Amino acid sequence: MGVSGSGKTTIAKALADRLGWAFEEGDDLHPGSDIAKMHSGHPLDDRERWPWLEKVAAWIDGWRQAGKSGVITCSALKRRYRDFLARGRPEVCLLYLHGDIELIAARLAARKGHFMPASLLDSQLAALEEPDPDEHPIYADVGRPVEDIIAEIVRDLASRLSEDGPMPAWTFATHPARLPDLYAAELPEWIPRHVRVGELTLFGRPKRPRPGMLPGQVDMRFVGIQNEEQKVIAEVRAFVRAYPAAEPTLVLFFSDGGVYRNAAIEQELRAAVEEPVFWQFVGLGRADYGVLERFDTLPGRRVDNVGFFAVDDIDAISDPELYDRLLSEFPSWLTAARQAGILH
Repeated sequence: MGVSGSGKTTIAKALADRLGWAFEEGDDLHPGSDIAKMHSGHPLDDRERWPWLEKVAAWIDGWRQAGKSGVITCSALKRRYRDFLARGRPEVCLLYLHGDIELIAARLAARKGHFMPASLLDSQLAALEEPDPDEHPIYADVGRPVEDIIAEIVRDLASRLSEDGPMPAWTFATHPARLPDLYAAELPEWIPRHVRVGELTLFGRPKRPRPGMLPGQVDMRFVGIQNEEQKVIAEVRAFVRAYPAAEPTLVLFFSDGGVYRNAAIEQELRAAVEEPVFWQFVGLGRADYGVLERFDTLPGRRVDNVGFFAVDDIDAISDPELYDRLLSEFPSWLTAARQAGILH
């Protein structure tokens, strides 16, 4: 959202390309009579604007019903317009493009071939009701390079993990173990309770859990101490097949190295190429990550379904940088997977 000249089309197209989402130009939903009126220098009134807003809402609903994500442009200058578009659509996220008025006016004056004349900027600024905090907007200053704006938006979107939405989680060593689902609101308690080191037992896997375990905790003697990545990869693949989601799946796989089951791991990840899953591996520390480091150059896959990077100290990386690295390859996979017919 934003006034004319704030860069809605440019930013929306670039964001959709980055995320592999659908794009729709909201102005294209205007009837010819609206365009002619605005081209003549007269702003629309609400009687003319509401049918257009209903078309924008219908377009959003079409994406929702198809299980798609998308970016649509809409000036949405008044709070009541935004409330209408968001009502009953909890997935809708508002992106407010703002900036120096002189910069926006200069862009409008230089723009060619658009029906909206620069003379309407004053009326738009008069009508503008900037988003309130309870609308949870993403703010983007349009005075910066497009690449920087898109990177900031993607980071903000990535950080908006729904507090009501569960994230399935696993731990692994010799054997994989499903952990209780992770909720953002429970993160401070969840990590010390469930992110624990595997244990070795001298007499095989125990037959019953250790006394004193907290609710939901995994007895790490069942998990062991060896690295068997291929087993947990297979278990996660089976979970995704058993519980298909409308959106593609991003797996964040953290490893402290010691990867040695290279052939078995490669077999699992090659078999996963045709599945709607991207595997982002993160190496913690300087260690041997085996085939995970080589997957970008391994031939014979229709799409590159694996990303990898390693960090010496993840606590030393800022949240924006971490989000950038976690999502650096996912958008290009989305595009390639759709082109290959893996995603629909």
